[in-house]
Order: sequence, then structure tokens, then C-alpha cells
Amino acid sequence: MNEFATGVSLTKQTRASYDAYLDRIPLLLHNHDIYVQKFTASGEKWIRVQMVGLTLENPKVLEADGTSNPLDIRTCRLRNMTYNIPMYTTVHIHRSDGPSSVHPNVYMGRVPLMVGSKHCKSKLPEYDHGGYFICNGSEKTIINQKAHVHNTMMTLHRVHGGVDQWAVCCKSEDDHRGVMSTSIRYVPNGSAMVLFPKVKEEISVGSLMSMLPAPKYVALTDEESIFFGLSGKTNRVEVANTFCLGDSDADRQASVLRMLLPHTSCKSDYLILMMQKLYRDIHANQWADKDSLMYQRIEMVEDLLYSLTHNLLCKMKHDISMRLHRKMNGNIRNDTILKMLSACTTVMDGIQYALSTG
Repeated sequence: MNEFATGVSLTKQTRASYDAYLDRIPLLLHNHDIYVQKFTASGEKWIRVQMVGLTLENPKVLEADGTSNPLDIRTCRLRNMTYNIPMYTTVHIHRSDGPSSVHPNVYMGRVPLMVGSKHCKSKLPEYDHGGYFICNGSEKTIINQKAHVHNTMMTLHRVHGGVDQWAVCCKSEDDHRGVMSTSIRYVPNGSAMVLFPKVKEEISVGSLMSMLPAPKYVALTDEESIFFGLSGKTNRVEVANTFCLGDSDADRQASVLRMLLPHTSCKSDYLILMMQKLYRDIHANQWADKDSLMYQRIEMVEDLLYSLTHNLLCKMKHDISMRLHRKMNGNIRNDTILKMLSACTTVMDGIQYALSTG
């Protein structure tokens, strides 16, 4: 035990989590393509900008005279600088009115570098195990956060106005769209209502099931179907009434249904499993303890920075899309698009602001 304590650093998990975050950034960039479409007098015009791969250079500082020097943690502390690392990617530009082009080594800003990570080139003293950042000369660290577990069904219960209210929910984790919650609420009159992102109000389970492919692996029993009011014919409703305006009804409905349980492709089967769990727990009069460690997880550096970077990339994507859309009436050169990407500091400023202010 003593040998393990002395041989394994206390910050090893933190540094490994940050290294995993850097390895996942290329996937984030790949999932945030910029697509701009506009209908002009000459016809439809569109531009798609894809960011493929990621290259991380050694930490360096750009001096006032235009030269660059290696950056280490001692310099950052003495000069009140941020210890960061530059990022470069390959940009693919596709357009409707011209040929596609590939542009390597496009500057994408800087990301704060954790001291002691695999990309850190500074020599640390023996007593320094790393695991922290240096922002404006000050040492900052990320504290692990406690959160509810994802992709797991959980039965909830409360008494409101003297009436028992039951529901089963699942927080689905998706690499493209973050965490989305889906809940099925039992209505005492013998039906079940579903609520998930991008729908304005609850819809019945039967109406939702009619829009999804038939379940393959599980099915409700007769008692469960009667309990949730699914034994009769269900009227089909439209759920895409306020989302993706401008698209066809089929495309809008498909976009909405992608927000339902995004962690699985067997959505009908999972909905049935959620109803079966709700049926069992109601009859057993039992529900989940949200404070139990069974339904909690620890979000480390990788999870927190990944979620933050995802949100910042969505903002960057929206800002650049709006700027490109305003210029679609004319001819947008490739150099203009590349300058927009390099000059956009949304991601870099957002991460540094989060670390600096906590």
C-alpha cells in the first residue's frame, strides 16, 4: 500500500482525464460542421465548412517583435501569462457554385494546458505533481462535480394535493447534442404522457409509438397495455409544429424524434422498458432515491471541459453561420472563411474565462 501511494501520483487521474479531453477534441470539431444555405435570385447557394483532425504544437509565446519563444510555467508565473497550447486543424470547404478545397494547418485558437499533462514540456520540480492550470499567472484547478448518472432509468414519486404522482425518466448522453432528458408520466385516469426536448407539450405514449418503428425485442403485456391506456386505437398527432421551420413535415418530425432517447437506436423498445419499470414500481410502491450513490456519477476534467467546449463550438458555429449568411449574395472567397475561423476567439475566451472566474 505504501509503495502504491508513493509510486502513483495523486493527480494521475486528473492528468489522464485532461489528456482524454484533448484526444476527443477532433471528434468535437468533426461534429460541428458549418452549413449555410440561402436562396437567391440565381438559385440555391450553399457552403459547408468541415474541420477534420487536430494538431497541437508545443506551448509558445508570441513576443511584441513578432518572434516566438517556448513557453514554460515559470515564465507564465513571472509575466502573468496563461499556459496554453495552439491548435491547428484541416478545413474542407465545399460550395454549390465552385470546386471543393482543402486547407491544412488552419489556426483554431489556444486551449489552456494542464501542467504535467502529456503535452506539457515544462520540467517540474520533484514536489510538483501537476494537475492544475496557470491562467494570467494564477494557478487554477478543476474540482470534480457530482451529477446524476446518464442512460439509466429512474422512477420518481411525489404527493401533490394529496394525489400520488409517478414518472420514470432517463437522461440520455449524446456526443452530438449533449444530455437530453426523456420522462414518462403516469396519469391517474389510465394513460401515460411523454415529454422530451423540442416538443412544446406532453404527448401520449401511443401517439409517439405510432411515429416510431415497431419494437423488435420487448412488448407490453395485456395488463400493462390496459394500465397505460394503449389497448385501443391511437390517433396520430404532429410533434414537429415549432421546430426546424422551413423544412418539410417529414424532416421536421425526424429532427424532433432524434431528440428522443438519443443514446439508443431502439427507441420503441426503450420506451416499453421504461413503461414496464414504471408499472412494476407503481404496484410495488417503490421509487428511486436520487441521493443514492447508485444514481450518481463524478464528472471529471474530461466531462466538464468536453461539455463546455461543445457549447462554445455551437456558439462559434452560429456566429460564423450568421456572418456567412449575410455575405451569401456575393462571392465569398476561401480566404475570408479561413480568416473568420482563425479570428473567432469564442472557444479560447470561453474556456479561459471559465477557468479564471470559476
